[in-house]
Amino acid sequence: AAIADLLEASKLNPFVAEPHAVRAQLLVQKGRWPEAADACKAALRLFYEWATQWDNRMPFVAWVSWTRCILLQTSFKEWPTTHGGVESLGAVHPSQRFRKLNTGRDQPGDEALEDAQAGKKARV
Repeated sequence: AAIADLLEASKLNPFVAEPHAVRAQLLVQKGRWPEAADACKAALRLFYEWATQWDNRMPFVAWVSWTRCILLQTSFKEWPTTHGGVESLGAVHPSQRFRKLNTGRDQPGDEALEDAQAGKKARV
């Protein structure tokens, strides 16, 4: 229902990008990659044409960056399911992606954390 409502909001407000961006996030959470990518592209087109946001809860650059982040993840066909995974998002271009998406709570390869969990002293 929320996805349909956001699509309707986009039709009723053709110059507002945010409903497309939020719809993209909901679609990507459901693994509907092509639809999410299309929603991202529609949002970005409007953001770039107007160079401002309608929803002032986040600055313009935050809306654009978040939408670009979602669009990038659609190309990898992956989306986090945990808060640790959401924290590992941030790349908006493939060259910025240095590791796979973290789907757990821990940072992969964090030896200090692994040592602490095993009861060992931290390596110096």
